Amino acid sequence: MANLQTTGDIKCYVLDKSDELTDGSSDFDAQSLEFINRQYQAIWLGGQELEPSIKEDWYWLLKHPPGVLNLEPAITTGTVAVTNNSTAITFSSAPAASVAGYFLRITGERDVFRISTHTAGASAAVLDAAYTGTTNATAAYILMRLEYDLASDVLNVISPFRTTRHNSNEDPHRIDGIDLDTMERDWPLSQISEGVPETFAVVLQTDTTFKIRFNRYGSKTANDFIRVEYSYLQRPSLLTTTPSTTPLLPWEWRQILADASIFLMLIAKNDSRADTYGLSARQGLQAMARENRHRRAKATTDYGQIITRQAHVRYNRILRTESGLIIG
Repeated sequence: MANLQTTGDIKCYVLDKSDELTDGSSDFDAQSLEFINRQYQAIWLGGQELEPSIKEDWYWLLKHPPGVLNLEPAITTGTVAVTNNSTAITFSSAPAASVAGYFLRITGERDVFRISTHTAGASAAVLDAAYTGTTNATAAYILMRLEYDLASDVLNVISPFRTTRHNSNEDPHRIDGIDLDTMERDWPLSQISEGVPETFAVVLQTDTTFKIRFNRYGSKTANDFIRVEYSYLQRPSLLTTTPSTTPLLPWEWRQILADASIFLMLIAKNDSRADTYGLSARQGLQAMARENRHRRAKATTDYGQIITRQAHVRYNRILRTESGLIIG
């Protein structure tokens, strides 16, 4: 019980320190696990709920190996039949894989449509809204996959995407994250072109989905996939006792989770010792935050420094102001 290795250990410890039986007969037995998960979430979300002075990207949430995407080439094979004011379209050459979610641009037309429904191998598909262009039974087109779901356990992407191919960035192997408004302003769907992406933006984030959009569609050559990697913090699973799971929180810091859970338990019991455990949990979080920052500082000589001149910038990167002016 005292070593706090597993969720079962932590639960027994919380019950024992709250003067509750640990054999499953306590009235707080089920609730104790709820308290543990509640405080576990508060910690892995950065700790701000428990200690407002901190908001950390914890090193122990870093996923390894990193996430990987293969960016799909565009599809231009054959033609597509489109009808004004209709959502139904028909490809002359059926796409082998489902293209639901792809963007459709008809040559010579101004609007761009999303494919709402399509089954792999089928010629027929449905647009997200009625087609606004001229009816055409043999329209030239391009199907662009711009949006991708990241790994199901992504909590936050913590760095630019990486690629071994070159793009037009000042660092040509990096794909920078920007906000969606900027993406849609600078790269409207009607003007997106072929190439290795320079930027990505988050378009949807829930507890089960993390979807991003790139500013380019990759290649027009069949089977020419573009591989990109991304580093991210993972979203932990709920802790359970049957079977007993192990928190991602390192063993040396699990006392924080135990103290924070005891704090909630004692509040529920109107026990005056609650504040003592709450203070212990906050102090532990502050110590873990200091260690977290120390690890980052040791990983780079530039951490926390002000770089004032271009001569001090490595890899020939250019320093700019927020408005884009080069800093001399």
